[in-house]
Amino acid sequence: MASMRDIKRRRSSIQSTGQITRAMKLVATVKLQKAREKAEHTRPYSDGVYQTMQSILERSAGISHPYLQGGDNPRKAVIVMTSNRGLAGGYNANVVKLITQGNFDLKELDIYAVGKRARTRYSVQAARSAWTARISARNLPMRMRLLWADAF
Repeated sequence: MASMRDIKRRRSSIQSTGQITRAMKLVATVKLQKAREKAEHTRPYSDGVYQTMQSILERSAGISHPYLQGGDNPRKAVIVMTSNRGLAGGYNANVVKLITQGNFDLKELDIYAVGKRARTRYSVQAARSAWTARISARNLPMRMRLLWADAF
């Protein structure tokens, strides 16, 4: 049977653990609130990208140009855009999974990776297969470099 001293010691240990747990919950709550605020601050950017793409698609309906016509070449090009860092792990993983497990013939696919996560993923794959994998700011026109710098 435990003595009174052992019981008191165990009781204080449990209380101390409870205090630590409550403090950890508070810290986690604050971190979650900050993450939500950061996500809300990106909403104007994503809305702008959506509107820009929508505008491009609306205006390109009547355009007839040889570069916009399908050809006989079976090769396809895909621009993969991922983040460099941050809380976008699920997004990055889903984009990579879409390409690797999608209905693409990977030997007939040229992948242009934008963002650190895609570049590292597809540069490893490029070593094993015929994939191409890199776009850097040096290869872009000056106007695009400025957009590149703002995006990352």
